[in-house]
Amino acid sequence: MTTMKQLIAIIVVLTTLYLSSGLSQTVNKIPIEDINVSYIKITGTANFIGNKLTIEVDYGQKNVNKAVNDKRLKDENGNPMEFNSMIDVLNFFASYNYEYEDGFESLYNNSPYSYFLLKKRTE
Repeated sequence: MTTMKQLIAIIVVLTTLYLSSGLSQTVNKIPIEDINVSYIKITGTANFIGNKLTIEVDYGQKNVNKAVNDKRLKDENGNPMEFNSMIDVLNFFASYNYEYEDGFESLYNNSPYSYFLLKKRTE
């Protein structure tokens, strides 16, 4: 009987660990809170409809297969996150202790791009 209780306890612990490991936003499958750098560059691009933004994050990571979506900020299900505006993005990253340093906007193929440099706050 004790063995069954131990087995159930192990299954519960492993299931909890598995579920909690997938509940964070990631870049290149690395949780944002585990990215330990002083600066990041975020690039915001509008979706096809133009009402939401997707974000790419450059923290100096090696882009192994040169795929653009490797740098996209993804949700806990692995889908690209969408934001309402770049201010929405700044508020999101502020919760991870990043603050705005500099930024600019440009057009590429008639599509607007926003580039922000963020610095990690040291406390």
